[in-house]
Amino acid sequence: MKTIKLVARLTLILIISVFVSCKEEEANPSCFDGVQNGTETGIDCGGNCQDDFIGGDNAVTDIDGNTYSTVQIGDQYWLQENLKVEHFRNGDEIPTGLTSSVWRSTTSGAFAIYDNIEANQLEYGLLYNWFTVADPRGLCPCGWHVPTIDEWAQMIKVLDPGSCDTCIGTASLVAGGLLKTTGNLADGSGLWLDPNAGATNSIAFSGLPGGHRDYLGNFADLAKNGNF
Repeated sequence: MKTIKLVARLTLILIISVFVSCKEEEANPSCFDGVQNGTETGIDCGGNCQDDFIGGDNAVTDIDGNTYSTVQIGDQYWLQENLKVEHFRNGDEIPTGLTSSVWRSTTSGAFAIYDNIEANQLEYGLLYNWFTVADPRGLCPCGWHVPTIDEWAQMIKVLDPGSCDTCIGTASLVAGGLLKTTGNLADGSGLWLDPNAGATNSIAFSGLPGGHRDYLGNFADLAKNGNF
């Protein structure tokens, strides 16, 4: 699948697990009795629907009760933190704790904690496989969705008007730095490896270097990159 890779710049890559920063729906959905936008979805938002969300400092709450700050980038609103929900929006549990062999063979949704260390969950959020992201039961809080490549491109264009709209590889040499948290591990000022080139976090997206879990089930690149 195509994802966004946050390093010194933003790139499109193929990866097996991603962090999720949800984007607000263009039109707030109506969530009740398993009906969303008039369509039978099996999704009951359980009172978590963000119908009254107008941006700014409003907190967004997922089905597990986790709350997230938000940030406006251009005309879009994004979660300011990586998703950490352990249930689909209808309440179904997302499997976790998969061994490497099961991780690489599963065709169902699952999440992982980097190196299975609880502190990494608290710091970086959760890593979800593609089947979780694409599941129709919904991953993001009600009223929000996993952003498309086009929506990422719109965001990047706001940050870097000269970004490439059609590039398969690097879209921008500027946008990644604006999205990353500042500082580095070497001097204890941040979580990225030195030199954390270009990082300003000037729009408060606060992208973190949480690494990934590859198609073999191995964890890699903590402190080096974050994949969305």
